[in-house]
Parts: sequence; C-alpha cells; structure tokens
Amino acid sequence: MGGTDVSGKKINLRDFSDMTVLVSFFTFDCALCSDDLKLMREFYVRNSKNKFMLLGVNLDSNKKDLDDYNDLTTHTYPKNQRFPTVWRNAPEHKDNFGTITTQPTHFVLDHNNQLKFKREGKFQGSVAIANPRRSLGRRIPPIIKQSGFFLPKHKIGRQKTDHLHLPS
Repeated sequence: MGGTDVSGKKINLRDFSDMTVLVSFFTFDCALCSDDLKLMREFYVRNSKNKFMLLGVNLDSNKKDLDDYNDLTTHTYPKNQRFPTVWRNAPEHKDNFGTITTQPTHFVLDHNNQLKFKREGKFQGSVAIANPRRSLGRRIPPIIKQSGFFLPKHKIGRQKTDHLHLPS
C-alpha cells in the first residue's frame, strides 16, 4: 500500500514493516465507521509506542468529504489521537486489499506485512471495549497473540475496562 496521507506525507506500508498494522477502510458519512474509529483511536493512543500502527483508508468518492473529515478531526482530536489517513481514490494510491464491500472493514497485518486477520463490519459497541473476544465474533486471531497484543477478560458492566492493550 502506498500513497499520500491527508497532511501531504508519503505513506508506504513497508515503512511499518517492524510493526503490527491495523488498516481500516471507512467513509466520512458512515455512522458505524465513526463508532469504530473512536474505539480504534483510543487503541492507537494506548499502543502507538508499542510497535503498533493504525492506518486509515478513506473510501469516499469525493475528496472534499475526506477533506471535511480531516478538518473536523484536526480541530476535534489532539495530535496524538490522529493517525495517518489516505484517500483510496487518489491517483497515486496503490493497495492490494481488493474490493471493499462492507464499511468499515479492518485488516491486521503482521510485522512482515502479511494479512493475518480481516474484520468486516462494526465492532459491537461497548462489547468491543468490555469483551473484545465477543466483539471479534470468534477466537482471538493468532496474530494478536504473536504480536504481543493481549485482550483481557473483563466482566461487562461491573468494572471499568482499560480497552485493548499491548504490553509495554
């Protein structure tokens, strides 16, 4: 994957070859995407120093929609909560993720940029925070364990959770 992010910086997936990368495809007007991006933004902040990178790929057909989204996030979120986002329809953008039919769609890539996990659709709200195993809808993908991710077991509703973590 390669292209230019919303701030004009060249992005190449190879630049993150020593990291676990979550690539998230979304549109500006997708309410489900907005919910997931909030969860992922929190996860990104907590794990950006632990060999984890979140890359957003905007699917809007109109670049103005992405520009509006970028303007909104620039004024709404602190700098440490903003992750690189590229516009998939830009002439210089290249990727091999294929056709995206569900929004949002997430891909987890290992430190060799190999696909290890794909999730289509919304993480299930607060369940994603309180019980990520349930939100994923199946057992935890091995890449999560191999990459140092751990998804703690928490009781829903009885204790405040600390989201998804990477060990320090």
